[in-house]
Amino acid sequence: MRAQALTLKRQLEDALRDDGILVTPPYPTVAPKHYHALLPPFNFVNCAVFNALSLPATSVPTGLNADGLPTGVQLVAAEGMDHLGIAGALALEKSLGGWAYPIIQEKR
Repeated sequence: MRAQALTLKRQLEDALRDDGILVTPPYPTVAPKHYHALLPPFNFVNCAVFNALSLPATSVPTGLNADGLPTGVQLVAAEGMDHLGIAGALALEKSLGGWAYPIIQEKR
């Protein structure tokens, strides 16, 4: 498995090189309620795979969905290229307005 992980890391770094950023969702759904993130058990994999490969990933808020819940993306760069993800995150945050307080809607 270690060899497969290193192969995947090399493939990603070959694609990203020293100037690329991969934009992915950090989680497959909107943010879960506190203490509900454990189920289903593998929803964390969108973040975990890049951590396991030692690739820098920066989460960026992108606004609120139609239900008033926060949305976001993560920016992934090659190892040692943390500054690219951070620069991309700052640019996205500035262009999209940054973090927004969730809108709690009453259920009727």
